[in-house]
Amino acid sequence: MNLEICVLGPVEMWWDGRRVPLGTPKQLTLVAALVLAQGRPVPLGRLIERIWGSEPPRAAHSSLYTYVARLRRLLRTHCPGLAVIARTATSYALEVDPTRVDLHQARLVLAAARLATDNGRDADAVRLYRQALRLWQGEPLCGLRGSWAERTQAGLRQERLTALSGWFGAELRLGRHAEVLGELSAAVGEYPLDEVLAGLLMVSLHRSERHADALATFNRIRADLADQLGVDPGASLRRLHSQLLH
Repeated sequence: MNLEICVLGPVEMWWDGRRVPLGTPKQLTLVAALVLAQGRPVPLGRLIERIWGSEPPRAAHSSLYTYVARLRRLLRTHCPGLAVIARTATSYALEVDPTRVDLHQARLVLAAARLATDNGRDADAVRLYRQALRLWQGEPLCGLRGSWAERTQAGLRQERLTALSGWFGAELRLGRHAEVLGELSAAVGEYPLDEVLAGLLMVSLHRSERHADALATFNRIRADLADQLGVDPGASLRRLHSQLLH
């Protein structure tokens, strides 16, 4: 029997190819908070803050117990023994095989990709980066609201951005600048203020003999950084710009 728990997109649980309804947005936030803890106990007060924010209602504790009870029933019904909510006097923890959770799968594969890169095995790194990036299915924790969800979404977006940079870097070291140019351009469109991706795109364009486009990319990010963040490009991007000019 196959269980999948997803947070790299909408918060979902799939059992044998069928989506299991997880309930209201607050109950989805509970699932996400337990998943992100990676099996570690999460104190009740922290769960309440993540679900309701800094000003929870008076009934927050009883509502939390209700959400946990509902989730336990779902787990017992659809995947008995494969995912369990354990409780202490002051906390809850979700006990589940990490390979059944998309985020934990992605982090394991990305660790292997970084190791492959460190050992000079770029072809293996490319394969692993692609495998990990396929697990992202849009905006992480899609549809959840609140300060904790927003902070967590930002962190997960940064993890994906780092993975994209690692993947494209490995592709370019393999000389595959033309093959990835379209995907790299799309990634820069998605993260227009990221200097690492912009630099990789400049290299890819330059190697594809599109020198004017490479320099236009530098001018675009310089203008965007100045307009939106009030900063200049970093030293590494300026050096790359100088190298491409000569």
